[in-house]
Amino acid sequence: TMSQGKSDKFLPIFFGVLGAGVVAFGYLGCSASSAADDARASYEKKLADLNRLEGEKLSRTEENADKKKALVKAYEEQIGTLGATLAAFQAEEKPIANDVFQRELKKATDDILAAAKARGVTLGDKFDLGMGRYLSDFPISGAAPRLNAQLGAIVFLANSALEAGVLEINALTRQELEFEKEKKEGPAAAASTTRRTATARPAAGARPAAGAKEAAPLLDEKEVLERQPLSLTVTGKNLSILKLLESLANASPEAMTPHFFVIRTLRVENAEKDGPPKGKEVQVREVPNPDDKDKPFKYDAEYLLGFENIKMQLDLDLVRFIPAPVAEEKGKPAKTAASTPAPAPAPAVAPAPTPTPN
Repeated sequence: TMSQGKSDKFLPIFFGVLGAGVVAFGYLGCSASSAADDARASYEKKLADLNRLEGEKLSRTEENADKKKALVKAYEEQIGTLGATLAAFQAEEKPIANDVFQRELKKATDDILAAAKARGVTLGDKFDLGMGRYLSDFPISGAAPRLNAQLGAIVFLANSALEAGVLEINALTRQELEFEKEKKEGPAAAASTTRRTATARPAAGARPAAGAKEAAPLLDEKEVLERQPLSLTVTGKNLSILKLLESLANASPEAMTPHFFVIRTLRVENAEKDGPPKGKEVQVREVPNPDDKDKPFKYDAEYLLGFENIKMQLDLDLVRFIPAPVAEEKGKPAKTAASTPAPAPAPAVAPAPTPTPN
C-alpha cells in the first residue's frame, strides 16, 4: 500500500546512492577528459617547439663557432688516432719495383697451384689470383707497392680456403682499382676536378634549395679507408665452409692477421636440390672396426643433411685504413701518421704429402 511504501526507507536510500554515484562518475569522466585534452595540447605544443628549434639555423655567435671548431677538431683527432692504430696492424705497403712484383705474383700463383694439386682441390679455369694481366704486363708507375699489399691479402684468402678443406675454388677475382688506371690529363679532366671542388660542400649556414640533394658529409669515407672489392666462390662440405668463414673473421688473437675483410654479400647454394625419395631402400654397408677386426661396423642408414656439397659465393671488401695527416709546425708541410711495420703476408701453404679428407 501507499503507506507501506512511504514507511519503507530502502528505495529512497538506494536511489539516493545511485544518483550520487552517477554524479561522481560524471565528474570523474569530465575531469579525465579535461586532463587528456590538456596533456594532448601540451604534447602538441612541445612537438611544435621541437620542430621549430630543429628547423632554425644555429645562432652565429662567436661562442657557438668556437664550440663547433672544438667539436670538429676533437672528432678529426679521434678519427686520426683510430686510423693510425688500425694502420699499424695491416700489411705494409713496401716499396717494390715492377719486375720484382711480377716475380712475386708468379711465385704466389705457382705456390697456390701446387698446394691445391697436393690437397686435391680443383681450381677454376685460368686461376691467376685476379692479377693475370700483371703476369705479362707491368703495372703503371707507383702502383706496384699497393698491388703487392693486396696480393698478400688475396694469397691469404686462397690459403684460408685450402686450409679449410674446400673441394673446389670455383673463382677468385678482384675489381680493378683507381690507382691502377692511367690518369687522364687535359682540360676536361681539370674542369671536372674544378666542378667537384666547387660543389663539394655548401657554405656555412646555407640551406639546400627545394629538391636539391643532401650536402656531402663533413668527412668522406675515402679519407679514412679504402675498399678493395674481391669475390670468392668455393665448393665444399659444411665444415669446410664454416672454417673458411671463421678464418676471415679473425677470431683468433694469436693469428694477428694483417688483413681486414668485410663481407658485403654471402650466397649459399646446396648441391642437392631435392631430398631422397621416401621409398628409397638403404643398403647395409660394412666398415672396418679399428678396435675389433672380426666385428666390423654395419651402417643401415644414410644422412639426409650435413654431408652434401655446398657452393658459397662471397663478395667482400679488403679494407685498408688511411692514417690522418698529423699537423706539423707552422710553415712546414703536414705528414702522415707513422705506423709500425705489420707482419708480412703468409706464404702459400706447403704441399701436403697426401690429400686431406673433407
